[in-house]
Formats: sequence, structure tokens, C-alpha cells
Amino acid sequence: MVSVSDKVRLVVEGVECWATVRRSRLARRPKVRALRDQLEVVLPWRAPMRAADQLLAANRGWVLRHMLRIAKEMRDFDPASTYYLGEQWRIEPVDTGPLFAKDVETKTFRVKAQGVSAARALVGRRLRAEAKASLILLVHEWETRMGVKVSTLTVRDQKSKWGSCSQKGGVNFNWRLVLAPPEVMQAIVVHELAHLVHLNHSRDFWALVAHHDSEHRKHEKWLKDHQHRLMEPFETV
Repeated sequence: MVSVSDKVRLVVEGVECWATVRRSRLARRPKVRALRDQLEVVLPWRAPMRAADQLLAANRGWVLRHMLRIAKEMRDFDPASTYYLGEQWRIEPVDTGPLFAKDVETKTFRVKAQGVSAARALVGRRLRAEAKASLILLVHEWETRMGVKVSTLTVRDQKSKWGSCSQKGGVNFNWRLVLAPPEVMQAIVVHELAHLVHLNHSRDFWALVAHHDSEHRKHEKWLKDHQHRLMEPFETV
């Protein structure tokens, strides 16, 4: 019996993948979704475990397609490489020098750490802090431009969302936006602040977004095209 969550290994037609099965008091029916490095099954709180098996079996084709995608991305994953501001950067562990340094000319993070895994984890922590600072400045700038007011601002490591807006005026952003080009981060800020005026995706909402960002569709496409790279892990490699 799964009380809160459990992690299971799936094998479909010789393809292996991890899946997290978790229960939610908010879920009304079983559902499955693909995350950056695994599948996630969400069950209603009192649903039997067999509901997860039935759901995966009923969606076998979809499950296999995403398992193949995850397996390929994990094979292609290079822990010594990451996006930063929309460009490819290298992560290089060093024995001497400062704890963390950016070499803009060679696009290299040099980190005083034992091995690539430790260096990558530190890069992730530094970039998360940088993302929060950048987002705070952007939100303040666009509050003025758009004539809105944010009640709270949070920055998290989300599995699938780039941003969200609550009915109480709070906005939340994914720190990994710092890995994207600055204009893409700005586009997500504009998108979420537009929800403070229109808490929907109506024509009026999109008109407001387009008024402040005429290339918002281009920016959204960049995120979609590069999402698998931006979602690569930093802490467990």
C-alpha cells in the first residue's frame, strides 16, 4: 500500500524507466504525466495500487513513447554541460582558485570541487540564487510597466511549469528560467503578470501579452524546444 509516494521501475518492451506513484487528496481520478527524467502516476487518496497498473496498461503506447524519450535524453545527458542565458556552458571542476567563477569568453563555470557531480550541484545552487535576484528585478520593472501589483513572489524548482499566478495576486517562477535567454525569462514574467489582469487565457489576456511582448509565441516555442535540456538535474548526476 502506497501511503504518500513510492518509486517503481517500469520495463516495457525492454525499455526501462523510473516512475513515481503518489497519492493526492485533490486527485479525483488516476492520471499519468511525463516529467524530465521519469513518469509520475497520481492516484486519488484511497485508490488501490492496482489503479496505477491499470492506468499504465491502458496507456501503454503513450507510456512507451515517453519512456523511449526519457531513455534517450538520459543517454545524451552530459553533466559537464548546461544552458545559461540561452547558451551552452561547460562545467569544469578545479583544484585551486575561487569557489565559483564564470569565464564569459570560454563560457565555462570553474568550480572548486571534487568531480563534475559536485561542481554541477554547486552551479545549480548559484544559478538558482541568481535567478531569484533577476526575477525580483524583472517583476518590479514590469509591475510598473503593466500597472499591476504582485502580492508575493516565489521561485522554485518545478517539474513542468515555468510560472503560475494565484487569485490572491501571488506569482511563482521556475528558477531554471535563468538557463534560457533573458528575453524568454522576461516573456514568462509578462505572461504571469498579465494574469493579474485576466486570470484566464481569453482573447483579452493574449492581447495584453502581445501588447507587451510581440514575440511571445517565439519565446514560448524556444522554451518548448529546449525544455528537456533545461530540466536536466543538477543535484543528482
